[in-house]
Amino acid sequence: MVYYSTLRHPTFGCSGGEASQFEENYPFSMVHPDDLALIRERWDEMIYTKTSVRLEWRFVKVDETCIWLEGIGTPILTSDGKIESILITGREITERKIQERKLRESEQRYRDISERLAERKKSIVLLPKIPRI
Repeated sequence: MVYYSTLRHPTFGCSGGEASQFEENYPFSMVHPDDLALIRERWDEMIYTKTSVRLEWRFVKVDETCIWLEGIGTPILTSDGKIESILITGREITERKIQERKLRESEQRYRDISERLAERKKSIVLLPKIPRI
């Protein structure tokens, strides 16, 4: 059984009519091409190990803009240990990713300034104090 929450439609940029297109393509075709190999690798890991996996990836919305998602895939096992279904929960983390990028850029600017100041300090020659007569 496949269940798709209708709450996800606004997040993914699709209305009720476009939702069927989304459901037919889910889960891999709407993943950003640069993230697809990682998604497939982690999916295979989850199937092989039968354990949950956590992942962050870019999702291409219906209007072709991208958002960042964080998801956890959890295999639901039968009593004999076979995968019966997979539960995928997720949330949008686009704003968090933007803030993380800004923080990295700010830290890099600070490092650059610190390094330039350290270089200038090395080039300054301090003369000894000359006693006054």
